[in-house]
Amino acid sequence: EYGDVSQSCMSVADLRSWMLRNPGLVWATVLFGGVVAYRTYRWIYPAGPRTLPPHLREQQMLRFEADKALLREATRNFFFDGDLQQALQLFVEQMANLVVVIEEGDDVTTLSKVWATKLVQDMVCQFPVEPGQVFAVRVSPSSAEGKMLRSVFNISTVPAVLAVGGAQNLLVPGPALSPEVFVNVLLRLREQPQTAEIEAHHKQKGEWIIQQLLLVRGVISINDFVAEPAPGDFTSTSLTEVPGSVFEEDTPDSRAMVRAQQEYEYQQALNADKAQEAERGAAEAERVAAANQAAREQEEQEMAEAIALSNKLTKQSNQQAKRQLLPSEPMVGEMSGIATIVFRVGNQDPFTRRFRPTETMPVSYTHLTLPTKRIV
Repeated sequence: EYGDVSQSCMSVADLRSWMLRNPGLVWATVLFGGVVAYRTYRWIYPAGPRTLPPHLREQQMLRFEADKALLREATRNFFFDGDLQQALQLFVEQMANLVVVIEEGDDVTTLSKVWATKLVQDMVCQFPVEPGQVFAVRVSPSSAEGKMLRSVFNISTVPAVLAVGGAQNLLVPGPALSPEVFVNVLLRLREQPQTAEIEAHHKQKGEWIIQQLLLVRGVISINDFVAEPAPGDFTSTSLTEVPGSVFEEDTPDSRAMVRAQQEYEYQQALNADKAQEAERGAAEAERVAAANQAAREQEEQEMAEAIALSNKLTKQSNQQAKRQLLPSEPMVGEMSGIATIVFRVGNQDPFTRRFRPTETMPVSYTHLTLPTKRIV
C-alpha cells in the first residue's frame, strides 16, 4: 500500500512537472474542455427566444405611446401655427427672432426631444408680441420654401436649424443639435444689441427673404423690381457664433458640434468644387458648340461655293455646246435670200448679223444670247 501511495504521488509530481514545462498545451486543453462542456450544455438545454412576458411588453408599448404623445404635444405647442411667409411677416413687424427648423417627418422626429425640453420651451414663444422674442417655424426641405432657404443660405445638409436675427444668422446641423446647443443659440439671439442700424437691417433682411419666397412661388417676377435687391450680408451664416462653453469642454455635444462643423466646411468646399467643375464643363461645352457651329458654317460655305462652281461650269459647258452647234455667218453673195438682222440689247450699241434663209428664229435667238463675236 505504501508503494502504491508513493507511485501515485510520483505520478502527480510528474504531471505537475509536465504542466510547468508545457503551459500552452495546458491552456489549449482547458479551452477545448470548456467549449465541449458549453456545447454539451446547450445540447441538453437548448436556448429559446428571449421574449418578454406579455404584461412587460404591454407596459413597454404603453410607455412608448405615452412618450410619443408627450413629444407630439410638445412639438405642437412649440412651433408657430402658420407658414414661412406669415412667420417672416411677424419677423419684420414685431422685430422678433426667427428659428427655422428644416426637417422632414411628421409631428415626432429625431429632434422632438429638443423641443420637449422645459428650458427650451421657456425661451421660445409660439407667437411673438414683443421685439427680441424668439419663435420657431418648421419647413420641409423638399417644399418650395425649404429649397429656397437651402439655396439662399447655402444649406447642404438636413435636418438643420437656421436661426435668423437682425445682426446675424446661425446655422446648426441637425446631428449636432442638443438642448444645450439650442439653448446657447437662443441666448446668442436674445443677446443681440437693439440699435437703430440693426433694426433697419432686421427689417430689410426680412423683406428681402419674403421677396425671394414670393419669387420662388411665382407670385412676383424679377421684372417687378426697379433694381434687383442686393442681399448684402443677409444670407451669411456662421457655425462658430455659438458661445464658447459648448466647445471648451470635451463633451459629446461639443464633439458632435465639431464634427458637424467639419462636415459643413467639407460640404461647402465640395459644393464650391462642384460649382467650379460645372462652370468649366459649361465653358468647355460652349467652346465645343462654337467650334461645331464654325465647322458647320465652313462646311456650308464650301458646299455653296462648290454648288456655284458646278453651276458655273455647267452653264459654260452648255454655252460651249450651243456655240459649236451654231451655224457660221454666211459670206456676202454666198447665196440668194440672205437676211441681215440688226440687234439692239438695252442701251448697248446695235450690231448686225447675216442669216441664211434656211436658218430659223431659234438660231438667231441663240446667237443673241451667246457671247459670240458681234459685227457692229
